[in-house]
Amino acid sequence: MKEFEKLCKNFNKIQGVGKKTALKMAYHLCYENKNLLEELAHSLKSASSAIKECEICGALCEDYLCDECLNEDLEKSVCLVESAKDIFFLKDCNAYEGRYFVFAKANEYYLKKLENMINKYNIQEIIIAYTPSVSTDTLCFYLENYFINKNLSISKIAQGIPNGVKIQDIDQSSLSSAILNRVKFT
Repeated sequence: MKEFEKLCKNFNKIQGVGKKTALKMAYHLCYENKNLLEELAHSLKSASSAIKECEICGALCEDYLCDECLNEDLEKSVCLVESAKDIFFLKDCNAYEGRYFVFAKANEYYLKKLENMINKYNIQEIIIAYTPSVSTDTLCFYLENYFINKNLSISKIAQGIPNGVKIQDIDQSSLSSAILNRVKFT
């Protein structure tokens, strides 16, 4: 059962997959659905060789450039994210029609790549879609200062109270932010 145990251990290495879930997945594939096991093996092999990082924005893609970087008709804005994974969640919202940029670190390499993107697409707004924190606020100020001569609007995604959550169930930071960043009801 070495191979089965190895399969369980590999599933367990996936973020969010515990030992029990790894065992259930391995068992299902090996004993209940061998066809899916074959499909998954083929899919993993294909993904390993086909999926790359977009040369401009860092999103996952299968070519040199992703679909957004090839599209000339998008809004003149770029949404900065910490990880390429964040792009999938933002796209699912269907609330934004601009470009994305994986800004993993505030260093010279990422700043130059971002600046090249801003120039290439005539970007007028940078939206920071990071987890709300003091360091996110610091990044906003830093980018504002770095691009001071570019006449860019820099903003961050709103934070506050999710729909359906009771006031007593909200952490102090989110509640304070929601009150301080309240908007007029029209």
